[in-house]
Amino acid sequence: MRTKTLGMNYLESSIKYRIEHKDYQPLQVDIVNKKWIDKSQEKFKNNKGLERWATVQNINYLNEINAHLYKNKMTLKELDEIKSNAESFIDNFNKQLLKIDDEIYTLEKMAGSFKEYKDSYSIMYSYKAAETEEERNKIKHDNNHVFRRYDIVKRNIKFLKSKYNISDEAELQRKLSTLKNDRNLLYGSLNVKGENVIDLEHLEQQKNRERKEHHSL
Repeated sequence: MRTKTLGMNYLESSIKYRIEHKDYQPLQVDIVNKKWIDKSQEKFKNNKGLERWATVQNINYLNEINAHLYKNKMTLKELDEIKSNAESFIDNFNKQLLKIDDEIYTLEKMAGSFKEYKDSYSIMYSYKAAETEEERNKIKHDNNHVFRRYDIVKRNIKFLKSKYNISDEAELQRKLSTLKNDRNLLYGSLNVKGENVIDLEHLEQQKNRERKEHHSL
């Protein structure tokens, strides 16, 4: 499978970031890091041992939720709201990361377009200046790759100029560097060891403050 289907922590750029930052600890979405097991599935009906195991797992899961609610003096509804807010927060980050990754991928494919266009200029000029069809055919045959790339490169340059106001290779590389830096800052902000991370504890504290303010009215 494509690793990005596993979530933003498994995007190629995210994996590279974590390799380069050994102490990085991604923010977890789940408040209680287990899932309710649906025992209505066929595999549980045909395996009593597996069904008993799933029952025990679900009981433990409920106990963890109950302990979490008691510790934080929360209702199940408040827990659901916090979980929903956290999932929405993560989903928003995921979309931002994908957008930046797609932009980086697009621009990296266009890298070198300005040099290719400049290098092909003399060949294209010779082709247009050729006096006979035979001369043009020979130039095209000898420089087949240049001719195949020429229209692509022209489209790339037109796109870069119209969307980013980029007119040379140096500007393109600066834009790529900025995007990659922005991407690292965005993903790095989800490090649970970082100072700026908005984690579940923050969301819970916010909910507690709202509840206290409500009771004081």
